[in-house]
Amino acid sequence: VPRNQQSVALWDDAFTRTRISYDRQWLDDNLGIWLHDFYGFDAVAILSDRDQPIYTMADGVSPAPTLLADNWPAIAPLVSELRSGLSGGALRSRETGPSYPQVRDTILIGGIPAIVSVMPILPQSESLEPASGTEYLHIAIDYLDNAFAAKLEHDYGISGAIVSAGAEAGGGQGAYPLFDHNGKAVAFLAWQPGRPGVELLQQI
Repeated sequence: VPRNQQSVALWDDAFTRTRISYDRQWLDDNLGIWLHDFYGFDAVAILSDRDQPIYTMADGVSPAPTLLADNWPAIAPLVSELRSGLSGGALRSRETGPSYPQVRDTILIGGIPAIVSVMPILPQSESLEPASGTEYLHIAIDYLDNAFAAKLEHDYGISGAIVSAGAEAGGGQGAYPLFDHNGKAVAFLAWQPGRPGVELLQQI
């Protein structure tokens, strides 16, 4: 998620179209709906330097006014962590290394496990670099839901993949916990392990 997100967040046009000459249609076509259609992101929000939403998208539709209103308690700590890092010099470290400032975590959004990534929208041109503390932020949300599990099964052959926020796998299933960055398991990825003996007998 962060790699695809950075491909549009670090961009002169993204910087100017969000804070200098706001263009909602352009945001739909490049930072919002396009990310849903091309990369499969489930939701996107853009925050001003005062953490006010200036753009929201959910399920390929914008605006999505309830996206942040309903989920701000879960998302706010990530925003605060990134703001703290930016004020502590994260942008200066970008000048001397390959890392791009961002915060991501696996959390529950509306009761559904999701990868949430937050990063600043920054220009490539030094002449446009914003003053510290005035960065606009891009939030990307990718649900670890049935569609995600189906993609795992289709792309990687993980049979019977499901993601559950409630309990570990049932009998006969393999399972792997999905942790947040505090080490708490917020969901479990479960699947049906291969049984080559059974599969061989079915082919006889």
